[in-house]
Amino acid sequence: MHALARGALASASALVITLAVACGGGGGDGSPASSSSACNAATQCMTCSTCLELCACTRGSVDGCFAACDLSSGAGAAAGTGGAPGTGGAVSTGGAPATGGAPGTGGLPATGGAPSTGGGPATGGAPGTGGLGGAPGTGGNAGNPGTGGAGAGGMGGVPGAGGAGGIPGAGGRGQMPPTTPVHRIELRIHRQNSNLTDTQLFDVLDEMNWIWWSQAAVCFEIHTVTNDQTMNTGFDMWFHANVIPCAPGSNGVYCGDHDIHTLDQPSLGRVNDPAWDTMFNASRTSGHELGHGLTLNHYNGFADSNDSLMSSGRQGFKLHQFEIDDARRRARQKALPDDVPLFCAPPNVIP
Repeated sequence: MHALARGALASASALVITLAVACGGGGGDGSPASSSSACNAATQCMTCSTCLELCACTRGSVDGCFAACDLSSGAGAAAGTGGAPGTGGAVSTGGAPATGGAPGTGGLPATGGAPSTGGGPATGGAPGTGGLGGAPGTGGNAGNPGTGGAGAGGMGGVPGAGGAGGIPGAGGRGQMPPTTPVHRIELRIHRQNSNLTDTQLFDVLDEMNWIWWSQAAVCFEIHTVTNDQTMNTGFDMWFHANVIPCAPGSNGVYCGDHDIHTLDQPSLGRVNDPAWDTMFNASRTSGHELGHGLTLNHYNGFADSNDSLMSSGRQGFKLHQFEIDDARRRARQKALPDDVPLFCAPPNVIP
């Protein structure tokens, strides 16, 4: 018991004893007995068993008895249970103290509220304040935060004409050259008589480069001009919208290393094996004419002629090993000195 409570109880007990002696026939010093009301009070207080009862009995009021007996102000009330958190986390209030009866036991902890959809966690209820001796109810456990919806990932972009893996030009098709070194030859394209757009011309030249690089490890370092000035090295080629002036009616013609011509839209027959079909007719015709510049002759009258690059008037681009060997011998003579690069640079198409 608290020291203050013990002092209050001792004082109250002494008062009761004094009154009891007085009621019994006077004090020890021969003083007359107290009045009947005081005697009755003393007699009643002798039966009190707790500090609070004795204090209230002797004082005639509970004022100051709770503090004297070291008690909380809500004796006998059961502790309020923690409020269940609502959506958004509303807290519960403690239970009101009971007016009488045995001390209440501690309130059970409130359980955490279910998480609000998409919101923050619910807050726990405040602990109950009433209840003598009872442990206060603990706050409700916080709810888990709502999880946000996962957005669908965007689709990857389609690789550009340079090819996957960031390797530009004809080398960017997911493979290595069939042999080394790669012979790179300068090629000037004269486009002033062509109706092909920049994109169309780029696609045609890129596929033509791939035809030679992927089979014979020969590629052309290409740039375009809008005049007739030729180079002293490599090859010069002209693209024409309708008719080749020096060879009317033909799809293309090789008249010399610096006098090669092709139509924008050649008219070509189909291949036998679709695997050897080109995407653009002009890439096949320009590749065919450059084959003549690398000493190759026509390959007509054979079972696989329709699939061959060097057959006449077909879409095929197949090269045979003997053609590859002959073309590489000539390409080595015309190639740039630096034979370290393994891939062709993308065509430099200038408007």
